[in-house]
Amino acid sequence: MQNRDPKVVAWGILSILALVWGSSFILIKYGLIYFSPAQVGSIRIVIAFLFLLPFALKHIGNLKRKDVGWIFLSGMIGNLIPSLLFAYAETVVPSAIAGVLNSLTPIFTLVIASVFFKTRFSRLNIAGIMIGLAGAVMLMLSVNGGVVDLRIGYALLIVLATLMYAANLNIIKNKLSHLHPIHFTAFAFMFTGPVAAVFLTTFTPVWSSITAPGAGMGLLYISILAIVGTALALMLHNYLIRLTNVIFSSSVTYLMPVVAMFNGIADGEVFKPVYIVWISIIIGGVFMVNSRKPR
Repeated sequence: MQNRDPKVVAWGILSILALVWGSSFILIKYGLIYFSPAQVGSIRIVIAFLFLLPFALKHIGNLKRKDVGWIFLSGMIGNLIPSLLFAYAETVVPSAIAGVLNSLTPIFTLVIASVFFKTRFSRLNIAGIMIGLAGAVMLMLSVNGGVVDLRIGYALLIVLATLMYAANLNIIKNKLSHLHPIHFTAFAFMFTGPVAAVFLTTFTPVWSSITAPGAGMGLLYISILAIVGTALALMLHNYLIRLTNVIFSSSVTYLMPVVAMFNGIADGEVFKPVYIVWISIIIGGVFMVNSRKPR
């Protein structure tokens, strides 16, 4: 590793993350074939929790009481609740469109930073926010055939999830930045994993679902999603931030929708040419939001 160009390593990691996270939406879709949305979302968190638990216990001495509340909140809005929201949304919303809507996260990140943490916008940032949100609204309407009905609520679940992701990023930056990023990831799942397990076993018929024919394949999809697409990917992303900077590492957001779109098309999802217009507007808005550092 010492003889390798850091830039080459950074771009390699970025490409891996784009492939992994961009493919997470299709894995959710496959998991939903065998399990309910509540089960897909909560099983994902439980498996990631079990995978990271030994690491969390090894470093439990680094955990401070004053951080527990923020870590729990971060785990809930950054992992558990969004995983449930995405699972429910993809019962209606195509996985490719879910991947595109996920790119709204940077926009909401700056909005929350401005409102709650007094971050200043440039005019270009503000224009990007408005354009990105407009593109998202039009994309949701296009997917639903231009009709405003209850199905749009499923797309709004994804928007809500991206809002939670954005709030979580601001919490990490302003309240938990003193923690080692890998330690923090393990601690977050240590707190939310048991919550997901209680929810899974109390409110869903998980045992009958797991023993149903074909359930093993569903568990395989969710396990890949949990271990590779959640636990390991978050650790890799944290390493990328340390290797480069937050701006470079956040550019994975622009690549994920492309991967998600190709996966969706390969899986036979309906793709209308007009989607390209709204997708381009969303990504263009995100680029504008990130074109200048807020002051």
